[in-house]
Amino acid sequence: MNTEYLIIGIFIVTYVFISVRRVSKIRIERPAIALFGGIAMVFAGAISTQEAMSAIDLNTIALLLGMMLIVSALEISGFFNWAAVRVTRFANTQVQLLSFIVVLTALLSALFLNDAVVLMLTPIVLKVAKTLNVNPVPYLVGEAMASNIGSVATPIGNPQNAYIAMSSGIPFIRFVIYLLPITLLCILIEILVLRLVFRKELSKPIMRVKPVEIEKITGMHVEKAFHMISVVKLMHASEIKNRRLLVFSLVVFGCVFAGFLASSTAFPISIIAIAGGAMVFALVQPLCGVPSRDVLKGVDWGILIFFAGLFILLRAVKSTVLMGSIEGYFTQNPSLFNLSFVTVVLSNLISNVPAVMLLAPASNVMAAEPFYFTLAAISTLAGNATLLGAAANIIVAESALSHGFELKFKQFLIAGLPTTVLTVIATTIYLAIIF
Repeated sequence: MNTEYLIIGIFIVTYVFISVRRVSKIRIERPAIALFGGIAMVFAGAISTQEAMSAIDLNTIALLLGMMLIVSALEISGFFNWAAVRVTRFANTQVQLLSFIVVLTALLSALFLNDAVVLMLTPIVLKVAKTLNVNPVPYLVGEAMASNIGSVATPIGNPQNAYIAMSSGIPFIRFVIYLLPITLLCILIEILVLRLVFRKELSKPIMRVKPVEIEKITGMHVEKAFHMISVVKLMHASEIKNRRLLVFSLVVFGCVFAGFLASSTAFPISIIAIAGGAMVFALVQPLCGVPSRDVLKGVDWGILIFFAGLFILLRAVKSTVLMGSIEGYFTQNPSLFNLSFVTVVLSNLISNVPAVMLLAPASNVMAAEPFYFTLAAISTLAGNATLLGAAANIIVAESALSHGFELKFKQFLIAGLPTTVLTVIATTIYLAIIF
């Protein structure tokens, strides 16, 4: 019994540090804390070294790593900047511009990992806002929330969906069929909330982005000249940097996505993803002249370490009274509404990835598909409530800050909280109806 209390104590302390993210002025790296917690379980005798190694789900790790390698190659080619600027050029009003950015972010986040998408899009969103002389707040908030909402649609949209897909064995196409309608509905809700909350900022006109010749700047008004220079810089930043790499990366991704649609138990999406990533990593230098090590730089090793630590940590507490209590609670209250409520609370207390991994073992208390679909959708949507609710939100804020703009907690909250409430309610009702 004393050993069990020690295990639960290590687990609670680890999750507390994962959730607080910062002590005084010292920033806490969640991957390091998760890995430390897992190692502490080994030293405490809660789990053997062999059990710790076998606890790490290599399917989830392979899926994430494979997609990161492909995304990294696309980023090096200039694909994401090109897509963002080309889309925004069609906007005549701020409402149109916001809608285009939201839809583009959601689409990319469904196809690629949302954390990687916002890391690449945020600088270009700021450049677009600066060039058009508009307040970047609605666009940064819209981008962050759209990345979370868009990632709901597929098993490759975010880390928690990847974990759920690997744990549940739900086919890729079935995952999309059930969750894509949620994304479409919630994107509409997000745009309506953003238009209402930021109606004053969005009412101001914008200067359309048009290609210009630098020679025309001479003799212009100073303000107009600076605008023209900003436009030229933006257009230059949006150029494809390596067309051969772009074509190669898109072909590989197209093959991988086709493989996802045709995946089976014998060839799961994890094997398909890592095969695509390995192809990019192996051939990017001989075919495209890009060093393979440059592709590796785009891999988020932190999230892979984070998952490894959590896998070990949760295997150690699997047979304790804590997990028994969680399963017992859902056994007594086996409704989707209850699961939705608990998922929202936990996702905002300890973040959505740890919350999903904590709740997933309770899947046997109700039908598997309703449980997993609810967990995937609600844990992701819950992250939109606050600036600290999801990794994508934090990435947007930190990336913006590194480029000289601070996105404040309150600015996110006034749009994020009502969006979360409405999307969670709508999603829970939708899932309750279809199941």
